[in-house]
Amino acid sequence: MGSHKKDSVLNGDNNAKLEIFAKTSKYVRKYNNIAVIYFKLLISLIINIFHVPVYFGKEKVQPLDKKFLRIAVRMDGGLGDMLVYSVWIKEFSKIVGGDFLIDVFGHKNSQISYAVSKDNTYVNKVYDRRLLSDNLKKYDIAITFRRFPLLLWANLKRVKKFSPNLLNFLEQYNRFKNDYAKFFYFNSSADTQVDLYTICRGEKRIQQPDINNLLGISEATKYYLHLDEDAFDVLKKNGLNNQKYITVTRSVELTQKHKANIRLWPLEYYESLIVKLKQRYPDVKIVQLGADRCESIKGVDVDLLGKTTLEEVKVLLKYSLLHIDGECGMVHAKHFLGGKSAVFFGQTAIEYLGYDNNINLKSDACPHWCEWIADDWQTHCIRGFEVPPCMTELKPKYAFENIVPYLDKVVNRLEKNIEIVKIEDVDTFLAEKNLKNLKVMFYGMEFYNLAKELCASNSVTLYDSKLKNKDINEAKALGIELDYGDIYNIPDVEGTFDVVCVSSERQFNNEFMMKELKRVSKKMILIVGEKHEY
Repeated sequence: MGSHKKDSVLNGDNNAKLEIFAKTSKYVRKYNNIAVIYFKLLISLIINIFHVPVYFGKEKVQPLDKKFLRIAVRMDGGLGDMLVYSVWIKEFSKIVGGDFLIDVFGHKNSQISYAVSKDNTYVNKVYDRRLLSDNLKKYDIAITFRRFPLLLWANLKRVKKFSPNLLNFLEQYNRFKNDYAKFFYFNSSADTQVDLYTICRGEKRIQQPDINNLLGISEATKYYLHLDEDAFDVLKKNGLNNQKYITVTRSVELTQKHKANIRLWPLEYYESLIVKLKQRYPDVKIVQLGADRCESIKGVDVDLLGKTTLEEVKVLLKYSLLHIDGECGMVHAKHFLGGKSAVFFGQTAIEYLGYDNNINLKSDACPHWCEWIADDWQTHCIRGFEVPPCMTELKPKYAFENIVPYLDKVVNRLEKNIEIVKIEDVDTFLAEKNLKNLKVMFYGMEFYNLAKELCASNSVTLYDSKLKNKDINEAKALGIELDYGDIYNIPDVEGTFDVVCVSSERQFNNEFMMKELKRVSKKMILIVGEKHEY
């Protein structure tokens, strides 16, 4: 498997060369001054040759017990990228086997890393991504992402000892890197080719890191986003607690200047769309989300620009009837929080980045998307227009007409009539009612033994935020779907289950807990008493 010493270490002389190529491409793209490019490359070489620390913050990587297979995963990019990579980490953790620890090296903004990885029991620690290069050899496996996973380092001897099934997995990833080395360069043509490769395979961004589909990731793959209890106060504070509302965002990456970015749907189009929405749905509030650097949209009812934490944004997205936005991280977050977005596409590929569940909006003004065809694709139209026709021809009237069928349905929908029953014994209750061949959901591992009893005659799903790999694999063999989730955010679509079972010991006296149970239930919620032995 690549270059290694005594069949024990894969470190990548090839990977080192790839890093040089990648950095060269990155600096050429970023700087026009040849002297600056050479200076940056010289600094990189000095750092690599003499192992000079590149991070001088107070945070330190904590020592890891050698009784575990030690894995490091670095996630680059913003919120959307990190969510896509987090799905990969979750599914990867299921196949590791044995005893392992995964440290995630995420965004330098700890709020983003927290929002993505909080409460995931398969993640040991979350660090600033800049810490990994100085601590690489503390791990048995180190992986970073360049759209695809790139294996930086693997101690094959220890991998074989703890998780021999990973050897073939890592071999396939390393072979892919060698076969498609140009995909891992930091240059615009590489990013374009990566997108085209994924589209040609009939896959989307969420599937992209899953090389050769070894993990089986699809749009249906679930990912649990933790919601902080304290963050729910944002609804009451802004008069949204029992209020139907739509969220809107007009935003791009943190490093981009909004007024100069041509990816954004025109401000006047947002304002025109909001006028139409308010005329049709006068009782539905419009809430604008985003950073304080974003331009305010006239006509919104609640302007929260720069007034929320990311945890509060997740809660606001969770309960919005619809999120309206360009293609960005909040759209990914809304997807994993169990909702729908209306998304404006122009320069980026709708067939690659658009979730099937969303209202994906695109004009026919341009023959093809242009992401990374030119280095300045976000600030200058490749066709020479001051404002690109892919945006100007995507009219508010067209957006409104495509949004209305969905909003008409959800705005005017009557509350579901869900029967809530307090019982002592689930299996006896179902037998007495002659209820079988049901889709049953349990919340909490205390129901695991009961789930095993019922899975022969019912489709059974069990959610808990604290799970172990051995339980997940055992449950899969028995035909039980065991996955991460909690009572505030169950990663399933609305009305999935005939029966939802929770323990009375969970003390779910919070209105948002009950709201979530009702959301995923079709017919019945069973509150199971203390006398039942699970």
